[in-house]
Amino acid sequence: MKYLMLLLVVLLALLTACDNRDTDAPEMTITVSTTELYNEGNGQNYADILIDLDGDNASTDSVRINIEYDSAQGTFNPDSDYPGSASFIRTNSQGIAAATFTVKDSAFGDVPVTFTLDTYQSVNETIHFNVIDIPEIEITSAEDSLVADGATMMDVYVQLTSNSENIEGLWIDFTSDLITSADSIQTDTEGRATIQVQAPEDAAVYYVTGRIRDFDKLATVYIRCY
Repeated sequence: MKYLMLLLVVLLALLTACDNRDTDAPEMTITVSTTELYNEGNGQNYADILIDLDGDNASTDSVRINIEYDSAQGTFNPDSDYPGSASFIRTNSQGIAAATFTVKDSAFGDVPVTFTLDTYQSVNETIHFNVIDIPEIEITSAEDSLVADGATMMDVYVQLTSNSENIEGLWIDFTSDLITSADSIQTDTEGRATIQVQAPEDAAVYYVTGRIRDFDKLATVYIRCY
């Protein structure tokens, strides 16, 4: 009977410790610089992340936070001041941790990243990044060649393609060593923009370049004039 009572006391102490662990769990706040990302560079493909734990020192100091996401969509990178890897990070003595999340070129759409305290599994939060697919640009001419008569006009087409619905209304800026009907034009609902170029008087190979103004992506077509 004596040993049974001792066992009950030990079990009660363990249950109380577990209850206290849940009670003492810190609160986690996650702040991100942006949730809208693009799947290519130019400084638009990553977000800064700040994790802040609020609680007593024992529950916030050097806490491991596990990070879950699809590694085919992006990479988690702890800042140099915080121990960690692509799958976890540890807080400092103030309960703070900082990192970046960078999306890959193939990512688009909803990319969730979940943060879970290793010691307190009930403390977790998911951040959803909306990844926009930067359009691809293709430029073609109605014909490969043009008579150098100084008068003939020919159409040049730009076509944008994207996994996201972001190909309408984008400004395309044109540069060329031929006379063009417009320097800039917006794409239509199909992501298409058309200008005309005027034949020169001198026979040579000429170029026309179209550039997506918002994303600084370009393509060039060469036209032989004879």
